[in-house]
Amino acid sequence: MEFHYPSMEIGIVLYPDVAFATVHGLTDMFTVATTLANERMGANAPILRVSHWRPNDSNDAVECVSDTHPQFESRPVAVIVPGSWKGVPSAKVIQCLV
Repeated sequence: MEFHYPSMEIGIVLYPDVAFATVHGLTDMFTVATTLANERMGANAPILRVSHWRPNDSNDAVECVSDTHPQFESRPVAVIVPGSWKGVPSAKVIQCLV
């Protein structure tokens, strides 16, 4: 399998009480989609890069904590905020994400 630069990065936000089954399911889904595209289309297939982001309470920043292609600069084109069984993220988390 030939490797080339990911064509799209999808960021997934982690926060207290996030439904991690959703996080892992989305990550797996995008990874499988990339694998299937590569098998069917070859080296020119689009690659979906998946990164996980977590708000840092100490400096009001959002940090990348996991990345399928960490050797490249991060440039998410879409960000997913998975749900939680406890409702929306706290106001502090939402403020940090904005």
